Amino acid sequence: MMKSFVILVLALVCSNATAPPAEHSRFRRKIEKTKVKVGESAFLENFQTFVADQSILVPSNLPNGNHKFKFDARNDHAKTLVVDDAAGPIQGYLLQASADSQNQIALPANEDNYYMFTALLSGCQFMAYGPDNRHVTVEHNNCISSPCPAVNDAGYEGRLAAVRAENHPFIWVVSGVFGDRANEAAAPNAAGDGYTYGNLYGGQVVGKFTQAGGWVFTLRDNTMGNNGAVYHS
Repeated sequence: MMKSFVILVLALVCSNATAPPAEHSRFRRKIEKTKVKVGESAFLENFQTFVADQSILVPSNLPNGNHKFKFDARNDHAKTLVVDDAAGPIQGYLLQASADSQNQIALPANEDNYYMFTALLSGCQFMAYGPDNRHVTVEHNNCISSPCPAVNDAGYEGRLAAVRAENHPFIWVVSGVFGDRANEAAAPNAAGDGYTYGNLYGGQVVGKFTQAGGWVFTLRDNTMGNNGAVYHS
């Protein structure tokens, strides 16, 4: 009888030792809910808030063009963009950079809640322009050679001057700055139609189209001194 009692007591002690306390279980559920909040659902709910908190990493081998996307978690504040054309919940366009290329595309204007991503801008030039913010052409210009054949040997400043001369009612520009300004945080440019950023640390542009509001673009500043600040078109 005594032996059976001892076995029963030991079983109860072991059971209580291995089972997590109720408070721990509640804490675990809270963590799991937090993880969900920085995934695709949070991006779709408010992409600008998401971009301010999360770096979106774009692998160089991810294909350009229209796709369905999802995120893979890299860490608490970085997510990797993944193409999942079968089931990805984020419909959008990836505007990659390729060396000495203009990478120009007229973005769709008929799909509600449609997105656009650039890879990290590390000296590249991004421009969005058109008759309004609903009918927008974007460029992700990359110049390695000098002069640069991708922009008619004009360089970034020359290409920007040419687009400005076309007097588009809507224009928004993001250009890298070099030399002794390479470490600068993003700042409004002199013309008041966009931003410059320090090319050593870069930035990233994410856009969203809605039928109600047209295209809205957001620059996430990745510079050391201003990590995570966002600027909107």
